[in-house]
Amino acid sequence: MAASAKDAVCDDPKNTVEEMQCLSAAQATADAKLASYLAAAKKRIAADNTIKLNLDKAQNAWQAYRAAQCGDVYTFWGQGSYRNRASAQCALDLTGQRTLDIWSAYLTFVDSTPPVLPRP
Repeated sequence: MAASAKDAVCDDPKNTVEEMQCLSAAQATADAKLASYLAAAKKRIAADNTIKLNLDKAQNAWQAYRAAQCGDVYTFWGQGSYRNRASAQCALDLTGQRTLDIWSAYLTFVDSTPPVLPRP
């Protein structure tokens, strides 16, 4: 399972603004990594003319899930500033897990062939 993003980033913010800036930067990095793993998966899928998958459709569904789930986390935590942290952490965690899922499903091999990209 992917390590929680909070284990690696934003562990000592000086205030809420600094924490949210850090989490925003971490999310941008996580989104970029996910995009690169998706691109590699699409390239591998496209290389095999016998496989017809719609990874974009699955990704769009996942993005809707992430928005709904993390939106609920935001709402659950009510009025305080912690809701921003909780929602941002939710998005980071889900993005990390999605990247791992893409890697595992599309970028690894059943034999000893090295994966297309390193384990995220």
